[in-house]
Amino acid sequence: MIERLLFGVFLIIGFGISAQEIAEKDLVDRYFLTEGGDSNNFFHKKSQEFINFIVKNKLQNKEDVRFISKRESTSLINMLECDTHQIVFFDTLKSGETCKIIVKTGRFNVANHVVNRSHNNSFNNSIDNQVPFGGGYEVPTCELKEISIFINEKEVLIPVNSYSNLYQPNTCYEKGFYRKIEAYTSSDSEFIYLYIYGGVAADTYFAKLIFNKEKYITRIIADYETLSSFGSFRSNFRGF
Repeated sequence: MIERLLFGVFLIIGFGISAQEIAEKDLVDRYFLTEGGDSNNFFHKKSQEFINFIVKNKLQNKEDVRFISKRESTSLINMLECDTHQIVFFDTLKSGETCKIIVKTGRFNVANHVVNRSHNNSFNNSIDNQVPFGGGYEVPTCELKEISIFINEKEVLIPVNSYSNLYQPNTCYEKGFYRKIEAYTSSDSEFIYLYIYGGVAADTYFAKLIFNKEKYITRIIADYETLSSFGSFRSNFRGF
């Protein structure tokens, strides 16, 4: 399995250094310089190339670079239950607030969707006018039905289209690259990260959904082509 970088206004501060450049340097410091091991190692280089590509090509907003982080710098949210239809997380954050996350999946009913197939019927151009991650070649059999987050029992605002095109999510299975859905909080407990691995073969993807304590913020997604290009199908894949 496997959940996911730059947009906005450049502010020139200090000695002609942009806020974006500072954010990118901070990314290098916290992601690469603390990684340890041989910097000439093949997988270390691939991790660098992968993250650099994500930063330049896959962020919805340039400032989203701040959400790229290693799992070691975040805190895992406890999983209470997990099956093919529902995952429940619950924990107390460092801030003292409670956090409950519910993820529900269900059967994909083609009658409820608009599937736009290619002219030669070899792949899906879109489903409901969105890129169908995990559903590019075959009509999906499983979809995310609901993602709900509650902080101190107050519900976080999450639009359906923030996750509705992530098909064939891997819920509980773990082996090699594939990992179950996981939830983390940032080191300061201000943000919640939901990692989703999904798809099969050439439809595989890795997504990271980001929320604060009030609403959905953004997401970062790496599709099969990106994952494959940087040797990401391995058990020590670090993600973002």
